[in-house]
Amino acid sequence: MKKKSHIPVMYMLVAIYITFQLFDVLGKDEIAPIDKLSYIFLIIVPLALIILAVWHRNSRKEFSAFAPTAIYTPLSLASALLGAGLLAGPWYAAAAAVVGAVLAFLGINRIRNMAAPKTLVSIDVPDDEAARIERRLAYEPFMKFGLVPDRKQLETASMPAAAVHLILGRDPSLFEEMAEKGLAAEQLGESPKELPACLKDPGRRWCAVGLNPLVIAVNPVAWKKRLETDAAPMRSLDTLLSPNLVGSFALPDPEKSLAGFMLLAGLVRLRGETEGMAFLAELKKHAARMLADPVDVREVFANAEILAVAGLLNDFLKAASWRNPLMLGIPEGAPWEMAMAAIPRASPAPEQSAAFLDFLAGKAGNEVFASKALLMPAHPKALRPYGCPPPELGDPDYEFNLGEALAGRSELLRKWKGHVA
Repeated sequence: MKKKSHIPVMYMLVAIYITFQLFDVLGKDEIAPIDKLSYIFLIIVPLALIILAVWHRNSRKEFSAFAPTAIYTPLSLASALLGAGLLAGPWYAAAAAVVGAVLAFLGINRIRNMAAPKTLVSIDVPDDEAARIERRLAYEPFMKFGLVPDRKQLETASMPAAAVHLILGRDPSLFEEMAEKGLAAEQLGESPKELPACLKDPGRRWCAVGLNPLVIAVNPVAWKKRLETDAAPMRSLDTLLSPNLVGSFALPDPEKSLAGFMLLAGLVRLRGETEGMAFLAELKKHAARMLADPVDVREVFANAEILAVAGLLNDFLKAASWRNPLMLGIPEGAPWEMAMAAIPRASPAPEQSAAFLDFLAGKAGNEVFASKALLMPAHPKALRPYGCPPPELGDPDYEFNLGEALAGRSELLRKWKGHVA
């Protein structure tokens, strides 16, 4: 089947025409240099950015560059302003350059949100990751917000006058305790109604905003070179036991990583304790490495002998790029964790909190959030980030309950140690 181009033919034809026009203009001595420069900024640069935006949108590369509406639009307007200013005169050009620089720096979204109230969100990620998400989402068509990295979120929710409007985290016990202590407001809007039942609290105290399933990542370049065949998304953990993959894959360690424990718990749930542990022991026996948290995906795949690695989706989406593509597949019955959100009862502005959560859980907001947080969207109709397996290539086991698994973690790991001893 012939691969479809990511850039429409009409845009290609326009690009070719403008390119020839550019060479024609640059080659004419009767046209003043300032007019040539004006033509470049007024027409060439904006058109190039529009074509680049179309390519990024169609190829879903938002994880490596801001979405078209986030940066290409303000840059195009800034370039056109500068080009028009050059035609009008030096003073107009200087003023246009200043306005264009401000427009490009702030972006359309931040200008639109200038007077909007800021929603403060407590989030359980490191400072650098929170800053990255906040920086990217600030340019998107997204409501105005600020992230507050917080590793003790229950204390934040317990404060009688908490400063944050929303709690966002991945620890299911946090939200269970908030619900039990009456610290979460029963205030979900219309958008969470569209989420599957397993992704929201029946008591309307929390809902999921992103999923992080266990996936198997394949290095297609190394796979092709070694096995002399094209790689395909891996849909089953059993595939790792193929004779040609012995010693060529890495697994997360159940005792040293969350992904490894989830893998163990998921197999026990699906196959039963005896068969599940026996299967994981067989995988461990044939694996080249057992990985501990935090997983450095690029370091693991730097070894050309490693063709496949099992782990959480978020880690692989962070490490992938268009220069270093990874082929991801969700194995059948994969376990998963979710990013959950709840409105603290002590929110300083409950209506503002509810409006933000409704937007975050809706299709548009959830799609943008997932693409920047590098998660699978919780909303069933939202497009998935570039590199994330599409729905037809598998979904996680929605019956898996990470909270219940973590409650029995010590006992399950004790049995696992006894099994592999």
